[in-house]
Amino acid sequence: MSAENVERAKDMWLGDFDLTKMVEGGPDAVAAVFPTLRADVKSEFIAQNPEASQSYKGIEGLYEGWREWIEPWSSYSIRMNEMIEAGPHEFVVMGRAEARTSRDAVLMEHRPAAILTLDADGLVTWVRFFLDSDDALRAAGVDRP
Repeated sequence: MSAENVERAKDMWLGDFDLTKMVEGGPDAVAAVFPTLRADVKSEFIAQNPEASQSYKGIEGLYEGWREWIEPWSSYSIRMNEMIEAGPHEFVVMGRAEARTSRDAVLMEHRPAAILTLDADGLVTWVRFFLDSDDALRAAGVDRP
């Protein structure tokens, strides 16, 4: 993969994202915020309990997954702050999330991560979301001190 495509992926996936507002904007907002997604992107939301994990297809599917994900939250934002190469076409994007529950406005924080698989043109073909960054690193086969 070219260095240009790697930098393009970093430009698109590192930063602050307000998932609440993005979901309010619908699938078009998701495509606008993440223009490196292929139209047929496969997305998975990996739960600690494998039976609770969900898979989706396409940008509409990714939008639906995020919509379901943030349903119990009045706000949900993520700062994706590090991208680690995990293979020739695979990266782990590490972040920190802050969310407030809808019911009691309790602030929750966690360190999620996503594994991105890119094609030769630098477009994301597969994205796997993890609640815990250590789980994502293990799944991608990345060792960190």
